[in-house]
Amino acid sequence: MNTRPTLQDLALQAHVNKSTVSRALRDDPRILPETRERIQKMAVKLGYVPDPVLSAHGQQRMKRSHEAWLTVAVLFNRMKSIDLTDAIGNYEAIELFEKIGSKRGYSIEPFNRINYPNSEALAHVLKSRGIRALIIAQEFDSLCYQDFPFNHFTTVAYQQSNPPLPLHTVTDDAFYGVVLAWEKLVAAGYRRIGAALLRHPILIPDDQRRIAAIDYCQNYMSPIGSPLPTYYYKNNWPSMDRLPEWIREHRLDALLVFNQFVSVYLLKQGFRIPGDIALATLIRTDENKHLAGIEYHDENVIEATFDTLDYALKTNQWGIPASPVQHRVQSRWADGPSMPWLTPRSIPEACT
Repeated sequence: MNTRPTLQDLALQAHVNKSTVSRALRDDPRILPETRERIQKMAVKLGYVPDPVLSAHGQQRMKRSHEAWLTVAVLFNRMKSIDLTDAIGNYEAIELFEKIGSKRGYSIEPFNRINYPNSEALAHVLKSRGIRALIIAQEFDSLCYQDFPFNHFTTVAYQQSNPPLPLHTVTDDAFYGVVLAWEKLVAAGYRRIGAALLRHPILIPDDQRRIAAIDYCQNYMSPIGSPLPTYYYKNNWPSMDRLPEWIREHRLDALLVFNQFVSVYLLKQGFRIPGDIALATLIRTDENKHLAGIEYHDENVIEATFDTLDYALKTNQWGIPASPVQHRVQSRWADGPSMPWLTPRSIPEACT
């Protein structure tokens, strides 16, 4: 009597193990597309039919585990040899990746890139652990990935690297944040608005967008009709020495800053905020809620990163995409005592 081919039979024919066959027949994205296709064709040729009892048991097992079956590697760089204190510290977001990823059924495993001599060594470790889904956190020297074998992985970039990686990328919308903050300053009644931006030792893509946005606002949204120069500083006190003189020279009544470093310095110099000058920040966090400004929430960008990864996995996207997509997450404005409104707020018509 002829017996029905089993998973073990397929595994022997394909020279793989049973779990690989099982995943290939379920179109599991952890298995390379060519391997899935080869095993599926072999199953048709041998007349393989899944055992309905075992299939039902497997489905119940997956339901009980809430599909917590796929490991996602988060690749980051924890090198601290350069001063990027106020750039998004991607390694500090690992806990958020784990929290948000677990809710979606993922197991998150962080990998510090500098622990591996080259990209091939890192990829070898990832493949040996059966990892096929990657999130690459913001990298300030992304040339390290130029020889990385992306064709073995489904990969999404979290925050734009320098230079940008040719991957689907999710980042906060730095340009939008500047324009939104400027609009709020103008609407609040401020006229002579200046900007003080942090100059990172490495020019990152968000810096370029903030510079472009400030230039746009000064030239096309200035209440006084003529642009004012931007003050650039570093994360040290000496670079701020000319700031008080610069504020007085341009008779500013409001200042848009990159972070709270400027407000701390001005207070040390005897400035009253907002008595002498109103202040709004482009990065408002739980640590500086006394400042008005753009609220930055890593959670929103990470949620959108997993949305992008989910879609890439479900549509079996491997390697470098032919047309990488950039998703920009817009932040929100939050009022604060550092920037009181000088003019009455307009009431939306729907509320009247």
